[in-house]
Amino acid sequence: MTPSDPKRLSREQARILDEIVRRRKTVAISAISLLEIALLCSGGVVRLKLSLDEASREIETSPAFRILPLTLDIAISRIPKPGAERPDLL
Repeated sequence: MTPSDPKRLSREQARILDEIVRRRKTVAISAISLLEIALLCSGGVVRLKLSLDEASREIETSPAFRILPLTLDIAISRIPKPGAERPDLL
């Protein structure tokens, strides 16, 4: 695992997540981030140790994670203004 590999967590990121779990804290994850991860996995860009279904169940049922909803305001903010470049979803 190297910090320059965007497909992996850095040692510091992994350490922080381990610490959060150890202290029984909660990590907030946005629903759009989960969508992005699912798209990257389905496109073969990212591989998980678990299937997407298993990973989803794990995140949904774990007290360590809180999923933040995709609100209408957030969705609308991704719509490009007239004449602007279309933003990447990822």
